[in-house]
Amino acid sequence: MADIPVDPVPAPLRAVRAQPAEEFPLGPATMLTAEAGLEDAESWLRSALTAATGLPLRPGSAGTADAVELRQDTALAPEAYRLTVADRRAVITAGGPAGALWGAQTLRQLLGPDAYRRTPLRRTGWALPVCEIEDAPRFGWRGVLLDVSRYFPPKADVLRFLGLMAVHKLNVLHLHLSDDPGWRIENRFEPVPPPAL
Repeated sequence: MADIPVDPVPAPLRAVRAQPAEEFPLGPATMLTAEAGLEDAESWLRSALTAATGLPLRPGSAGTADAVELRQDTALAPEAYRLTVADRRAVITAGGPAGALWGAQTLRQLLGPDAYRRTPLRRTGWALPVCEIEDAPRFGWRGVLLDVSRYFPPKADVLRFLGLMAVHKLNVLHLHLSDDPGWRIENRFEPVPPPAL
């Protein structure tokens, strides 16, 4: 079996792998469940992993073995998460929907590069390393610039770019829409009178 990384990108605040190295194997019986409010992250994770692994990841109940769970803990910051893989379970505890998505992205990274395929190469051999990862963004604004002032790429390319942003846990897309020799956007600014003293 290929070596499974325990250091996701970007580097988390804390990542600890079990010694000796143990794994939680994923299979046809593995379930995926989420608490209320985290349904979007659950839906995305099920879609991404089912496409790559061919595993159905059926809905299940919280607290059962052989399951991936998404939980919410309001004591955590909205984009913070804790991923715990142990006892034939993977639990993503997040401060909110954004944190659940970042935790789901980290879980996907732990499965290796084949987890990013749109069709499965294999249906067996999927496993998560037994580990605990805690992370929260160091900055509220984590963005990337897409310069489209002279040439706007096809919609599929922009959507792929957005997907790559999510993989790297970037949360702001800056579109460079106008440039000196490029097209112009009409802007009308009215001067605002100063407040009365």
